[in-house]
Amino acid sequence: MANHPSALKRDRQRQKKQARNRSSRSAVRSQVAAARAVLGTDNGPEAVKVAASSMARAAQKGALGKRAAARKIGRLARALYKAQAAAKAAGAERPSKAPKPRASKAPKAPKRPSKAPPAEAAPATKGKKTS
Repeated sequence: MANHPSALKRDRQRQKKQARNRSSRSAVRSQVAAARAVLGTDNGPEAVKVAASSMARAAQKGALGKRAAARKIGRLARALYKAQAAAKAAGAERPSKAPKPRASKAPKAPKRPSKAPPAEAAPATKGKKTS
């Protein structure tokens, strides 16, 4: 245990900072876990945005290293992209359960009466003229 007043003060400061950082890192871990749980859903992008923001804030305050935070943000963003691509591919491969209804065809117009067949002509005679 420290004996000098300045060392005692530094120890008190260390304990406060340690508690603050522990709380901040715990919150970041919780948000990252929540974001990973909903990656493939509609809430995925929003959850990743919140988690990335909290990681950046923790890095700015010193609870996380700035490079570690950047690395974790990148990995989370990559996981989101992969999940969205997989969901899109799964949606495209799976055929729809019910086929779309086709447009009904217009009723056909009634058939026109056909022309009468031409009257049979008398057979032509060769060479004989009738007068």
